[in-house]
Amino acid sequence: MQVHSISNQYRRSVYLFGLLTIATGQVMAEVPQNEIEKALVKDYPRAVIQEIERLSDGSWDVDFIEDGESYEAVYGANGQLISVQNEDFSSADLYLGLYASNESAIYKGADRETDVYPLIWYDTGDFYIRGRSLGYRLLKGEFTLAAEIDIEIGEGYDPEDSDYLSDMDELDLPVSVGIVLEKEFPVAELEFGLFADVAGAHKGMTANFGISREFEFGNDWILEIGVETSWHDSKYNDYYYGVAEKFARADRPAYEADSGFDISFETAVRGRLWGNWYMLSELEYVTYSSAMKDSPLTDKDNQTSISIGVAYAF
Repeated sequence: MQVHSISNQYRRSVYLFGLLTIATGQVMAEVPQNEIEKALVKDYPRAVIQEIERLSDGSWDVDFIEDGESYEAVYGANGQLISVQNEDFSSADLYLGLYASNESAIYKGADRETDVYPLIWYDTGDFYIRGRSLGYRLLKGEFTLAAEIDIEIGEGYDPEDSDYLSDMDELDLPVSVGIVLEKEFPVAELEFGLFADVAGAHKGMTANFGISREFEFGNDWILEIGVETSWHDSKYNDYYYGVAEKFARADRPAYEADSGFDISFETAVRGRLWGNWYMLSELEYVTYSSAMKDSPLTDKDNQTSISIGVAYAF
């Protein structure tokens, strides 16, 4: 009788333990969103949460920004951190490679042109190099404010591009300095920039405002789609599209350009090829302002370009 009583008590204990285990599992699976937010802030005090999504297995997917970098974190159903991944080009700091660009001609007599440039991408979180731009982030958090230097390589015409331009002066290389303000939202990223030429080439100013969105596909690939409007003052436009009196002739009258807005549409794909090798490709279409369209130097009011680059991540 005593043995039978002990056996029943054992079975009841096992049964209660099973119920407790199931109940505990349910509680763990029902960790509320605010607890996940608290856990993220504890793990990453400077994080700015962009989006939180509960997955079908009960885990949580969290997109956030810290120090200007985008991350994706996965928390288990019990609220424990499982993984964190940097969503930018990659977690590496330095990329070196080559970048080829083919673009349609906008100047009279010029042909479609292909150029090859070194591809340099370097980012420490504060200082960065992105192609022809160098910058330093002054503020990081809910938005990013950076001071930036932009070298206008590949802009404008070369007198050797066509016979029509052969007696024009060769253009100098402008170097612009300005600020860039970036803000990420759950559905898109906004960017505003304001620049002025400090090299004395065109001595003009430009401003741009763009919106873009990224889509992940595969394991290591990102598709980005964006649109941007750029304002160029009269000094900038006159430098690239104007005709001074000394260069005027019967088939090329003098022309002084006004300020104007350009609009560009861009699609980019980037990701890992294999190992430490990455690829970046871009397709861009630009429609120009009347300041460019009315110039006697041009015979098109739009331009298409396609680019592809390969880089090694260190």
